[in-house]
Amino acid sequence: MAQKKRFNKTLLTGLIQAQQKVTLHDTEVSGLKFTVGRKRSTFQFEKRISGRKGSPITITIGAFPAISIDEARQEARKLANLCEKGLDPRQVKQQQVGDCPTQKVLVAEALDKFFAVKAALSPRTLAKYREEVRNHFPTAWKKQCLTAITPEMLVEQFHEIRKTARERCFEFLKVFNNIWTTCTPLFLDGHQQRILKENPVPLARQMLQHIKKDQPQRIIIPAAHLGKFVVTVEVWAAEAERNPTASPLIVRFCHLVLLCLFTGMRGIEAKNLRWEYIDLEQEVISLPGRVADEKFGFQGTKNKRDHLIPLSSAALELFQKLQHQRNTVSPFVFPSASSLHKPMTQYGALAKQLSERLQMPFAVHACRRTFASIADEVGLDFLKVKRSLNHAFEGGVTGGYINPGFNPAKRRVHFQMVCDYIWRCKAEYLGQRKRAEEGFDQLEALKKIERYALEVGLSLEEARQLQQEHNAANAA
Repeated sequence: MAQKKRFNKTLLTGLIQAQQKVTLHDTEVSGLKFTVGRKRSTFQFEKRISGRKGSPITITIGAFPAISIDEARQEARKLANLCEKGLDPRQVKQQQVGDCPTQKVLVAEALDKFFAVKAALSPRTLAKYREEVRNHFPTAWKKQCLTAITPEMLVEQFHEIRKTARERCFEFLKVFNNIWTTCTPLFLDGHQQRILKENPVPLARQMLQHIKKDQPQRIIIPAAHLGKFVVTVEVWAAEAERNPTASPLIVRFCHLVLLCLFTGMRGIEAKNLRWEYIDLEQEVISLPGRVADEKFGFQGTKNKRDHLIPLSSAALELFQKLQHQRNTVSPFVFPSASSLHKPMTQYGALAKQLSERLQMPFAVHACRRTFASIADEVGLDFLKVKRSLNHAFEGGVTGGYINPGFNPAKRRVHFQMVCDYIWRCKAEYLGQRKRAEEGFDQLEALKKIERYALEVGLSLEEARQLQQEHNAANAA
């Protein structure tokens, strides 16, 4: 006797994984059965036609999981209804093959199916897809048949998008192509043939081959403006600290920017930084490759590997200051203004304000690019720069044995070299600004240098000799 069970996803998936030929009947819909084969597992419908003699008919509904259990049951009910009326579903389907309306796949229907299939993607990716559909798919298209969208229509919409969003027109083609390829095996006609035939996107791309993608704007802080940048960020933070009406997020944002500049951290890593990741005694930050709590959108480092960041003198001083000023129980170094138990969320408006103060383009990721450029400028080799940025590096079998956390003190030298370069740029900028001011007193400046030399344990002559030796070593 045939086995009967109520179909569910876990049950059917388990049967497929077991690779055991079996036929199972659904207890919810009479006539619906599931057959596990060697290459594919399909839903089938089996029933005798009312008023006719002979064996029951068998119709293949489709393969699982391309056809869901609910869809299979819905189709089985339709076929059962035809059999009860004394109609042969196979003949009815053959009559419908020539009728266009029964084989149409509306764009709206394809979109629903696409997002249902892609539900396992990250919320951020799904949100991007939905935003693209909402903003750049014409409303009229959703009522049309998907096969009615021609390459010419795609090209026309491409140019329309390019008028206002040059960087999004290629993304529009990418999303449409993804929707078409995802839905192609899901929509079949009466002969179990695919309704969606030739994808119009390749031809549309061929028609647009003369249009090249705009190179992405990779914002960086040039060396000539680095000193001004650091001073501007520090002054803005100081002004906000003195102003009781200023948003506390300004100070946190400025500190976050400086941290990214001195460590090369990504913005998402910095804003989700927790105090538990920081060891001020060992003077390191330990960023986890994966985190258990992903509710704030941070899933760990981009390459899913733990990243140890030795702190330079500037980064260490910043954390010591933040810890001294810490007056909350927030686990985050840069908490949100609305809740201490959440990290900073969006800081785009603050980045725009800083850009206006600098009178140059700015984005937080520019700090990471600048860190890498400085590391190259001070002589760090390519591999050391990659490891400092935690970029993916395999290195074969040997690479798996080398642990960057073995001796953080050695790697700290690399971060300190970047730090010293930034401080030198800052000092040069302040010096130039000082000389530009009226009333610059050279003798007073010399006395100040002498006092500082004595403060660090050197005489003025020793300081000059050290400077000469340093310049000679650099020249060599």
